[in-house]
Amino acid sequence: MRIHPVAKRYARAIFELAAEQNKLDTVFDQLKAFAEVMQKDTRLRYYFLSPQVGKQEKSASLDALLHNKVDKIVSNTLLLLIKNNRLESIEQIVFFLNRFNDRKHNRIQAVVTSAIALTEQNLQKLQTLLSESFHAQIILENVVKPDILGGFIIQVEGKIIDGSIIHQLNTMKQELMQTKVYAA
Repeated sequence: MRIHPVAKRYARAIFELAAEQNKLDTVFDQLKAFAEVMQKDTRLRYYFLSPQVGKQEKSASLDALLHNKVDKIVSNTLLLLIKNNRLESIEQIVFFLNRFNDRKHNRIQAVVTSAIALTEQNLQKLQTLLSESFHAQIILENVVKPDILGGFIIQVEGKIIDGSIIHQLNTMKQELMQTKVYAA
């Protein structure tokens, strides 16, 4: 999925307004729930993203669907996204909103990919090491991919630490291919 540059701007504006009104958790949870429904319900997604359905009709439908069920910030955000033909960016907006909230609370999302599931003890050790390195609370997710053969890959703050066996094998292969062998 291509990140649209305006998604971050919308998220920042929503974050600042919700934080100012002490409604950050409510607004985030409601926007996230709406994004999840849009992702799962293909008919709803098609309706709200269809160019054949007019903006006024979409706005009226959204208002009827969410009337007095969500915070005013959420309903106004969704109506504004419809008005500006940006509703397809809702998932990205929620992603950035979550990142801004994490920064506010000094949290960092990280992913460790391993060939087998890491034990709770190993995850805790890794989480502690990363927390000390980044001076923040690390929220660590373990993804299992047997094709890396062993070791692990850590993704945190846009950085990738690749300690997988498959990476090491590929590196050795490239080095061997670049090495010229001279006959004696």
